[in-house]
Amino acid sequence: MKSLKIWKGRFVRFFRISIHKTLYVNFRCLPIRQACKIPILIGRGTQLRSLNGKMVIKYSTLRFGMVQFGVNQIFNSCNSYKTILENDGVIIFNGIATFQSGIVLKTFKTGKIEFGTKFSLGRFSQIISKSNVLFGNYCRCSWNVYISDTDFHYIKNIETGEVKNNTKKISIGNNCWIANNVSISKGSIIANNNIIASNPYINKVFCESNTLLAGAPASIKRRNYIQVFDALEEFEWNKFYNWEKERPW
Repeated sequence: MKSLKIWKGRFVRFFRISIHKTLYVNFRCLPIRQACKIPILIGRGTQLRSLNGKMVIKYSTLRFGMVQFGVNQIFNSCNSYKTILENDGVIIFNGIATFQSGIVLKTFKTGKIEFGTKFSLGRFSQIISKSNVLFGNYCRCSWNVYISDTDFHYIKNIETGEVKNNTKKISIGNNCWIANNVSISKGSIIANNNIIASNPYINKVFCESNTLLAGAPASIKRRNYIQVFDALEEFEWNKFYNWEKERPW
């Protein structure tokens, strides 16, 4: 029964893949030795608006489908939403990365986005870079997350005439969990092992680890908390609280 579920999931994911888009992205963006292993899978509903930038995979063991756009989906209702990939800058993958359908990933010519391994981005989320957006390892982003290192427009102080820079680097550490409806703006820095609750606005530096951030603007609400990242441990807690009767995989 377990093996049947696994093969059913693989069969469904296969028919979500656009073969011609997958081949085009791999052989357009990667060196030929990497492209032959097809490490990037592109879903049928993905719009390739621009691939003029550079894609880099820094991983010792390159494997088929380690980076996926719009292939894995939590909710079947997501199928009709377009995933948008627009890269005029640099996108770096340091390992496995999963992007649900309906997301937007955009870099300007001066922009760079770097993902640590085991990264995941939920549906309807957007990551936009004009400068530099950096994620550590094992970062998870829920749905409708907005991360941008630029305000796009300038604002001017009418008394002094000062115009501040509208773009500044964002850095998010290892093992961070970002819940739904979170906005992270330019200049934000989040240390390792932090949880960001639903609906906050992040616009400053948080150097402390093992905290729960919430509010708009965000502040530290709890200390000495981390998310359970291990799937087996999560399953055991589900069983303890009677949420799961059998393994979900």
